Amino acid sequence: MHRISKSHDTASSYLPLVTKSGDESTRYVTLRASRVNLNFWRGITTTALAVQQDPTFRLSTSTNTLTSSKPIVSSLSPYEPPSGHQPRPSNTTAAMASTHHFDASKLFHVKGFVCVVTGGGTGIGLMCSQALAANGAKVYITGRRTEALEKAAQSHNPDWQEGGAIIPLGPCDVTKKEDLEKIVKELEGKEKYINLLVCNAGIPGPKAEPDLSDAGELKKKLWESESVEDWDSTFKTDVTSVYFTTVAFLPLLQAAIEPQGPLPKFAASVITISSMSGLMSHAQGHFAYNAAKGATVHLTKLMSAEFQRTWIRVNSIAPGYFPSEMTTKDSDEAQKSELPAEKVQEKGHVPAMRGGRDEEMGMTVLYLAKNQYVNGEIIAVDGGVLNVVSGR
Repeated sequence: MHRISKSHDTASSYLPLVTKSGDESTRYVTLRASRVNLNFWRGITTTALAVQQDPTFRLSTSTNTLTSSKPIVSSLSPYEPPSGHQPRPSNTTAAMASTHHFDASKLFHVKGFVCVVTGGGTGIGLMCSQALAANGAKVYITGRRTEALEKAAQSHNPDWQEGGAIIPLGPCDVTKKEDLEKIVKELEGKEKYINLLVCNAGIPGPKAEPDLSDAGELKKKLWESESVEDWDSTFKTDVTSVYFTTVAFLPLLQAAIEPQGPLPKFAASVITISSMSGLMSHAQGHFAYNAAKGATVHLTKLMSAEFQRTWIRVNSIAPGYFPSEMTTKDSDEAQKSELPAEKVQEKGHVPAMRGGRDEEMGMTVLYLAKNQYVNGEIIAVDGGVLNVVSGR
């Protein structure tokens, strides 16, 4: 009789069990534990166990003991294998790196990457596209305005040998399933897979400052300044479209990963662009936008947890004040916007005393694109705002 047990040293310990049928000889069992002795369960509580099929296999909830008349073999995958995928051994020891491996051009180059950036013709989307293309990636940018996409590609395509390319794709309204299906199909005719999806498209929503202390006057101001339709539109673009855009591209992302593609699991990923506004308790005069970005933050965590069975990572960047059409209302002939430092300083809660630089957004995108060990993270790039404004 083979056994894995944990001494019952805490009255509140419990160990639920979830099973998933495997092939003829293997059953996948996921152990999930809460409020148990973590020193014992470390490496087991979130680890999938491959247990040979055995009708005498038992779990004792009173003693937290697994028993079987056949060997219980622990695998290294912390999740259930995707449907149709056979489990493959994982490398338990990370290879030690020599100093030359830490060269920035090796750490963050994305040569050979195929990327898609929604809202890639202006603002933060264009910054992401430039950073990826400058370091070797082929970047497809999409959006509703064909002219903006074409101008961005003409103005910012790398003109050096090691650079990649910025390629207009669309037009596409990410709030429409038919548009998403159309660009996915178009891309499938050009590429075998994609490495990265950046969900950046968004709108600011209605604005009404809750700055009145009389409840009647406050109601009147908010009630007349905003509409249900405004809120619906904000959530449709800033949250719903992020979900359906990600879902639409899941097959192309997974196609990059073994055994379908050449890359290891979790090499392909999604980056959502949320906002520091979704992490703070200050409404900033736009309840709908901040609520929507808060939803985008949580959606990112949900997708990261649920989509890990496809071997795809999902992370989010929560920007502060960056120059974009959303913050400055316009852009120049090269699709770039300018955000004077004085405008940011006037807000009184930005320790950096300026807006974010394009390159600072680019650094973050490259980090999340390349670091396969980061999953489910929300990275605020806000100049320290969240150290001043409460929320996180």
